[in-house]
Amino acid sequence: MVGITVLLVLTTIAVMFLAVTPVTVVAQPVEVRVTPETPELGYIEEGATFTVTIEIKDVTDLNYAQFDLSFDPDVVKVSDVKKGEIEGVDVSIIPILDADTVRVIANMPMGEEVSGSGYLAEIEFKVKGDEGDESVLDISEGSLNKEGPEGWFFHISANGFKDELNDEEISDELKAIFEDKGYPLENPTVKVKQEDRFWDIIDFPTRVYGVSVQGNLIQIKDTGEILANWIDAEIRIGEDEEEGEEEEDEVDEEVTPGSPNIAAWKPAEAVVSNAAGESRTFNITVNQIADISWQINGTEVQTNETVTEAVFTKSAVIGTWNVSVIATNTTTGLSDMHTWIWSVTLTATVTPTPTQVLGVTPTPEAEIEGTPTPQEKRTAPKEKATPVPTAASTPKQEVPGFEAVFAIAVMLGLGIVYILQRRR
Repeated sequence: MVGITVLLVLTTIAVMFLAVTPVTVVAQPVEVRVTPETPELGYIEEGATFTVTIEIKDVTDLNYAQFDLSFDPDVVKVSDVKKGEIEGVDVSIIPILDADTVRVIANMPMGEEVSGSGYLAEIEFKVKGDEGDESVLDISEGSLNKEGPEGWFFHISANGFKDELNDEEISDELKAIFEDKGYPLENPTVKVKQEDRFWDIIDFPTRVYGVSVQGNLIQIKDTGEILANWIDAEIRIGEDEEEGEEEEDEVDEEVTPGSPNIAAWKPAEAVVSNAAGESRTFNITVNQIADISWQINGTEVQTNETVTEAVFTKSAVIGTWNVSVIATNTTTGLSDMHTWIWSVTLTATVTPTPTQVLGVTPTPEAEIEGTPTPQEKRTAPKEKATPVPTAASTPKQEVPGFEAVFAIAVMLGLGIVYILQRRR
């Protein structure tokens, strides 16, 4: 009974703790994804017609949208563009065709907005390319807008704020003003539209503020822009059924048991940067046949099946993104993963000087001068040269010098002394 009482008390405490623990809800950007019609074979047949849907997820108060969809004109061509639908509401469109791009302008009736999920348009393509050809369906120049409130949110004195906005900076003082007015900034960046006159403050992923100068005042309002994550796609032209079966048999034979290894990747840097709207390509090479899953912040955005190489291309959207690629051996279920941190800002960021990777010893450069280390003194012993006898040279006669003359004189003197003594 005592044990039950303790259990009830602990359970009550746990429930009370959960009840008072604040739950932080992180706003997520709207997702717009290019989704090709996926055949059962996993590719588009040569000469076929297929549909690409521009899906939109979890949008709020949408009134207007615009985007460009680019493709390889040697592989596919646009044959038709059809209106979209969001939560049962038709989305009117105006398509503008070019050789390698279709621009779609989608809008709701004036004064109306729609929320929820659906698709902005359906684009029909005709295959022009041959078997094995590929084309990236690249979505760019995307814009989502709501009508936005009329008039300005608030005004502040322009003194001291124009310079920091021109430098694309936001001071703590300006953040405090926004918060006092009821519009706290969470992740703000500044885009200069006209120096000393017009700026955008982008508070990703929630809102874009328009800022302009009127006399000695700065006026601030909601532009109505809806921030979104725009996701590309890729299509491949397939082979004939018989050839496809033969290739599948060959691939099955090449599958290697064990854990795959991502042997090479580009970019080589772990952290990469782009300006908004630029295109970034990631690619990997695996040491065996594997299925590839590309993910952004844990959400799968592209797959490649039974390959040893894979490529993923994405238009840059402002924010910091975790781009991961997972290679999986479908036979063993084992996998390998590589990750990049992708930082996207309004303007291009200077790439920092690479730092030394932990655990890797840099190769020392050769020195021109200096005392070598003991290891460098190790030299092979020199072989002693065997002297080769040479013919003796004939000595030259030299003229007697002072020493020779002196010796002769001494000898003569001794001889004379000897003779004189004998005569006595």
